[in-house]
Amino acid sequence: MSKSLFKSALLWNAWAAMILLPRFVSAQNQTVITIQPCQVYVSPSGSDSSAGTLSAPWRTVEHAFNYAQPGQKVCFRGGTYAMTNTTGYNQALRRSGTPTSRITFMNYPGEMVIIAGSTRVQADYVTFQGAPMTRPGLIFTGPGAHNMDLVDVMYSHDVTFDHVEIRHGAYHAGLYQYGGYNIKVVGCYIHDNGRPGYINTDQGIYWDATAGTGNLIANNVVEHNVAMGVQLYPAPVGVVVEDNTIVNNGNYGMVVYGSLHKIANNILSNNGNSATNPQMKIDSLSTFTIDSNIFWHSNPRQQGFWDLCGCHPVTRSMIKNPMFLNPISHLYQLVTGSPAIRVGNSSYTMAVNIMGLTRTLPSNLGAY
Repeated sequence: MSKSLFKSALLWNAWAAMILLPRFVSAQNQTVITIQPCQVYVSPSGSDSSAGTLSAPWRTVEHAFNYAQPGQKVCFRGGTYAMTNTTGYNQALRRSGTPTSRITFMNYPGEMVIIAGSTRVQADYVTFQGAPMTRPGLIFTGPGAHNMDLVDVMYSHDVTFDHVEIRHGAYHAGLYQYGGYNIKVVGCYIHDNGRPGYINTDQGIYWDATAGTGNLIANNVVEHNVAMGVQLYPAPVGVVVEDNTIVNNGNYGMVVYGSLHKIANNILSNNGNSATNPQMKIDSLSTFTIDSNIFWHSNPRQQGFWDLCGCHPVTRSMIKNPMFLNPISHLYQLVTGSPAIRVGNSSYTMAVNIMGLTRTLPSNLGAY
């Protein structure tokens, strides 16, 4: 099974009865995203001079970004959307929704949408929604613009990425966030991003300075990125990182700077190409929460985590094989007997897992 379709068959039945259910609720962030009908349509065979209806859709991502209105749900028909711009970011969203009328960009139910090139988001009250009835749904794919992140969220707030795939960014991070708040990355598959080189520094998710609370990275599978799976940079306000499966990234599963983060209920497994890289590296003298995680590697020298000051207390975490169903085929469900089953901290638990199945408390660690 290819990685791009790693969760397709698994999600199909799990989502079938959930089209009208809330998409996620976090114990830390009580935001609920629901499914609404489409108001605007886009198709690779459409025209930007059309009306944007089902029978006369728009053509380009950039046009949809420029003309979508607050409260609208924009549905992309299946296919690949070529890059609109050839210099700078290939498409940029600067049109915002409102607190009561978000703009939602989503693939048409049952169809796979691939948005090629680097995308900048500099807008508020926007959702990128991978529809539950698709295989797999909404995909941002590289290589992207030269020396730019694949998906770049700048000075924005109230932006949600829900069950989207971000892959094959060839230059920097798969998803980069700077200067925002209420940014949520939930249920996503982020993989194979970054530029390999003598010194690998590129991440699956790079969370730079935040400007407020409500930042959440949860229920994601983050794997095979060149350097780190997730990197948190210093900021006045921390990030909640919960219920993720972070595996097989080049240098570390996570690198953490700053303070006030909450890192809980995650599985970090077999990250690091070097024989000395642990699963998580903490380059911070400030305190934050590390609770109920697994830090595992088949090489004992790469188990656990490295702490700059040795001052970060770790609660209920362990160094044990998480026992995935079939990691070679990118199937990271837990098998019977896994030490990650029913040991999560209920204060940092999503209401459902990446497949949309209700979590029983205490919940499993990781995205499943």
